[in-house]
Amino acid sequence: MFWPGAEFNAGRQSLSQALSELRRQLDPEILRANHDTVCLASERFSSDVGEFERALATAHAATGPTRIAALERGVAVSIAPLLPGTTFDWAVSARERILAETDAMLRELSEHYEKSGELATAFEYAFRRVRIDPFDEEAHRELVRLYEHAGRPLAALAHLRDLEHELERDLGMAPDAETRAMGEALRERLLALKGESVA
Repeated sequence: MFWPGAEFNAGRQSLSQALSELRRQLDPEILRANHDTVCLASERFSSDVGEFERALATAHAATGPTRIAALERGVAVSIAPLLPGTTFDWAVSARERILAETDAMLRELSEHYEKSGELATAFEYAFRRVRIDPFDEEAHRELVRLYEHAGRPLAALAHLRDLEHELERDLGMAPDAETRAMGEALRERLLALKGESVA
């Protein structure tokens, strides 16, 4: 995998040399290797993925403020995609799983802070959701709904128009039926409000 096309023994020798160089650069106790296995001693270091997994496990086992605190720890460490550019199946699968878990965490946090009346914090987490996947229409609809809850229908409509433009420009497609229906309903409400203000 590391030296495509090399003979088996030549590849093994190159791996041995690479491991020796790593041992010189790292704490020797971190790297463990024998004739069959190479691994890191997980108890000797911390990683963002490890912290994320611990926060996720805590959140799954908790309720109330403890759960919210664990969710916030989780999203705090999952700020970047795992191993971007790496195309091995295990990396792609893990990256997609962590992104999906992060999206679910952000959605729950946004809903929690909206219900508790802390709309600025709810918006913060809602915006992070749409930044994870700019074409996730469900996340955009939740942000639009939050704009409406905050009494900002014009901002909600502007956001839907921006989404429509970005979908057309980058993907050559229109918003889905649910997003279009939301936009139509919002436009109708704004027209009714305009009519009431004129009357």
